[in-house]
Amino acid sequence: MEPFERYLNFIDNPTHREKLMGIFRWIETNYPELKPEYKWNQPMYTHHGTIIIGFSTAKRHIAVAPEEKALIRFQDAIQDAGYSYSKKALSDPMGATRRL
Repeated sequence: MEPFERYLNFIDNPTHREKLMGIFRWIETNYPELKPEYKWNQPMYTHHGTIIIGFSTAKRHIAVAPEEKALIRFQDAIQDAGYSYSKKALSDPMGATRRL
């Protein structure tokens, strides 16, 4: 999570900052082969040069942009959690979508 400390420090809402830190910890614990990188002003995780998942934040949400194959693999869990998705983005139930 070290490469993302500066990014995290700019998140004003402490609840959002903690939530994103928890997501990063979970990724790094469960998928240690992923490399944390900071590209295009966004934290992301790559594998062999391929972006696997990227994140951005807004005032009221965290945007998640996983690689398309990840969306397909986890589509049931995503739907069960109440999210919709497209080829490159998850969207919350209110319809706010961010793309990679």
